[in-house]
Amino acid sequence: YYTQSIREAQKWPEKMTDLECIEALAESAPVQTGLRVPELLPIVSEAMWDTKPEVKKKAYGTMEKICALISNKDIERFIPELIKCIAKPENVPETVHLLGATTFVTDVHEPTLAIMTPLLERGLKERETAIKRKSAVIVDNMCKLVEDPNIVASFLPKLMPQLTYNYDNLADPEAREKTQQGLATLKRVGHVGEDGKLPEVSKAGDVKTIMEKLESI
Repeated sequence: YYTQSIREAQKWPEKMTDLECIEALAESAPVQTGLRVPELLPIVSEAMWDTKPEVKKKAYGTMEKICALISNKDIERFIPELIKCIAKPENVPETVHLLGATTFVTDVHEPTLAIMTPLLERGLKERETAIKRKSAVIVDNMCKLVEDPNIVASFLPKLMPQLTYNYDNLADPEAREKTQQGLATLKRVGHVGEDGKLPEVSKAGDVKTIMEKLESI
């Protein structure tokens, strides 16, 4: 409800209340709210670009609180920088450089990909070839630590097209090779068909799906 309200609210105080409710849930039910980070993050990101300064400031604080629920030892120290990149895209190259030097060893789940994807999307679109290359390397390294293909399913449409475009258009051979590796790993882990068809995202754990099943019993 709160996520829908943030997008549809006509008055900014309503958005402020929605953000406060999300923060309250993050504090009172951290485990449950942590599971919804992939859904919450894009909505709160939009609020960080709101025309009302009060909403932008509040959304930044809300983003910090929901990102604190992400459990991944490899990226937790970079979370403040990842949040800054959402608000200030000019920080993307520097943050990609920082993460490009990181060794990923922790299993990767949806919340981790949710906070990393905005950075990687922008990194893959940067003018500088080195940033595109490092972004592809990060995709490759992180996806190797994904066990369940459904974890990456919802992120495939955000990352695959630009990786494919970069592979087709980068002039630097080494950058193209790293891009191809990242793309191949993403496709393999995500169970993408040979024809490039993306798998459907499972809705099995969604509240709406569970409620519909209960109502049908």
